[in-house]
Amino acid sequence: MFDFYLPLEDYFAKILLENRIQNWEAKLFWINIEHLNLYEEKSLRKKMYSALRVLITNDFLSVEYSKYNGRIFLYSETIKLQQFRKKMLASNYKDLIQNEKKLIDNELEQFELQSKFIDELYLKFPELAPQYLKLKHDINLNLKYCDAKLKTIHNLIEII
Repeated sequence: MFDFYLPLEDYFAKILLENRIQNWEAKLFWINIEHLNLYEEKSLRKKMYSALRVLITNDFLSVEYSKYNGRIFLYSETIKLQQFRKKMLASNYKDLIQNEKKLIDNELEQFELQSKFIDELYLKFPELAPQYLKLKHDINLNLKYCDAKLKTIHNLIEII
């Protein structure tokens, strides 16, 4: 995910993608990691501080002293982190949209098979022609709806 070594990368990736970081103290990062981890490890806190330093060095976070307490650092996200978040979310959405496209393609194939089967039934039992025509009309409407959904997904993929 990151192009550099980041201690506790999985935890920080989740925190950075799901939260807007503005004037966070280190303990807020710790609370999130502790919540995700469910077990306490002494070296975990050291790794968290190392990861914060790495994120600052790579311009994902900015740091400043607290106005009220000179011993506390406040961490805020930078433009680089915001762009990273947008890029990661866009790639996740692209995968989800591709899966949706596959589902619609399968649905489209099903409607085409139903249409062919109705034609076969029409040849075997021509006395039910009005019912076949109504069913064929409904299937054609569903085919058009699926085509419209696919065109919309293609347009959305191009935008993303």
